[in-house]
Amino acid sequence: MVNPLRPRAWLVLTVILAAVTYIVAAFCLAPLTWDGAGYVFNSIQRGRPAIPNGRYSDYPFLAVVSVGSLVVNDARWLATIYGLVLAVLPLGSLVLSFCFLSGPRLRSLRIWPVLGILLGVLPGQIFLVAEAVPLVQVAWGVWAIAAGEISGPRLVWLGVLNAFLFFLHPTAALVYAVTGGLFLAKAAVTNPQRAPNAWLALVFFGLAAIRLWYALATANSYERGEETLAQNFVAFRDALPSIRVLPFVYFLGLSVLGGVTGWIPKRIMMWLAGLSLGVLVVDAAGWATNPEVWVSAFSFRRFALVGTLPLLAMGAFHWQYENATRTHDPQSNNSGLGFIMLGSAAAFLLVFATQAFSWRQELTRFQADLSRCNKPVATTDDLPWISRSPLNHWASTQLSCVVQGKRVKTLFALDAEGVEGDKILLFPGIWFRKTNRWFEFE
Repeated sequence: MVNPLRPRAWLVLTVILAAVTYIVAAFCLAPLTWDGAGYVFNSIQRGRPAIPNGRYSDYPFLAVVSVGSLVVNDARWLATIYGLVLAVLPLGSLVLSFCFLSGPRLRSLRIWPVLGILLGVLPGQIFLVAEAVPLVQVAWGVWAIAAGEISGPRLVWLGVLNAFLFFLHPTAALVYAVTGGLFLAKAAVTNPQRAPNAWLALVFFGLAAIRLWYALATANSYERGEETLAQNFVAFRDALPSIRVLPFVYFLGLSVLGGVTGWIPKRIMMWLAGLSLGVLVVDAAGWATNPEVWVSAFSFRRFALVGTLPLLAMGAFHWQYENATRTHDPQSNNSGLGFIMLGSAAAFLLVFATQAFSWRQELTRFQADLSRCNKPVATTDDLPWISRSPLNHWASTQLSCVVQGKRVKTLFALDAEGVEGDKILLFPGIWFRKTNRWFEFE
């Protein structure tokens, strides 16, 4: 007799390891990477959520920061709280995926959200506030719902998650299109639910068209400039040190797919999965410890969704195999998958925690240099190491405020030419002005 607690224990341990990883990242102030410093600073200083580029789904998370600033006097603690709140998205999507992928033919599919939510976005996960990353993670929850029979509660969750995605990032249009394709394929192979799935496919294709129109209609000059072919080529080139992690994840996925479909023996699947995870951790260790290398995570955010699609394709093939198998043993394809899920979460912890600690060291060095500087504004002339660091970004001006706390002694500017009196140039035409509100400038 199979112990029913054992499969659940694998799931619980996987979620616990993932949660520990995000807690470590939050306390290492990973939410302050790149744009995150601007989000946190602006939400504290203005006393209300600073919503970037119409990403209204950010509102509740940034509201925690702005409301928290009424009672918390340390901006670093507010950034930590922000990171803990942001962890709700990947962890919540992971738990929802486990819940919706229940039943004899769906349980073995739980491995794919683990690979997609944790390992598939790992090359860009350090950029916690980049909406393109949580968009992919939440999308896996949507795809998990689509894998099963559609009922009233599932429709409610589909509506909630897709409304959230709509106002999170423009690439939600691609998520809708992919989901529509999944429902269309599902309608072609499932006779009992052919009509509902076909209608849902049409709904999602319609959502994709609406979201694409909305993105084009509301795009500002910055967003239009970022989507040019030349800019994407430059971003791809810059992202290559991070993209190189993905082949190990794909090999792991192919090993799992081979094992669950019977193409390779289960024992070989376990050996290949262990080898994939081991090589991934060893290869990513050097990448995660060197900020000059993992700075490529900034550009990887553009390719997070495209990077997860091969894993989705493997999961879809696995779903087809499970539904085509007439004689089905509920435990036949679960053997070893719990161990692989836990191993994937452990690899995620080792790599991302290492990366988060290296970021914390960068912040510690930054804070110490600002403390030693006897100037009202320091630049890369004073801190030349920043030109090779993830701190080489417009939001490092706001970051210099957050790491110093409520009373700011020395501001940071990327270039001396961008400093004019009490103003620092952030973007062309956009200036940072020293104004005493929550932060007080000496």
